[in-house]
Amino acid sequence: MRDVALGVETRPVIVEETLEIASFEYSAECISTNEFDDHFEEVMWEGCSCVGVCGLHCACGRLTNGIQYDHKHRIQNQLYQSDTMVDLPIFECHPDCRCDDDCPNRVVQHGIRYDFTVFDTQKTGFGVRAQQDLPKGVFVMEYCGERLSATEVIGCARTNGA
Repeated sequence: MRDVALGVETRPVIVEETLEIASFEYSAECISTNEFDDHFEEVMWEGCSCVGVCGLHCACGRLTNGIQYDHKHRIQNQLYQSDTMVDLPIFECHPDCRCDDDCPNRVVQHGIRYDFTVFDTQKTGFGVRAQQDLPKGVFVMEYCGERLSATEVIGCARTNGA
């Protein structure tokens, strides 16, 4: 078994033995084209001043109408658990916050917590699947791929015969 993440994640991301990954490059960070560099800068807000773990008065949590995770780091708000798409972002605490690293409002930044395998979908390229059942509402992983413009997407589709 090969760890395609090469140890940069908290858990290995395994590649199926039969999968040829010569054209696959794992990235733990988003890759922007020049066209997007000016539009997708990280947006930071002033960090919270909570002591220990955050609670009801956390400035970061208030940006999302309260902290959205429970003590097991699962989404607790029903809006995010419904079958309809919700366009509300979750604002987590970040490095400028005073709260502890184990604050319940820090989930995505702790990385992958489950085992995954990269496989060939046979039709649409690479896919990722969990190696075990996942509890409802848990963070799976952050997609950190290449950001493409609409023009680049159309060009890729034409090149790949779509």
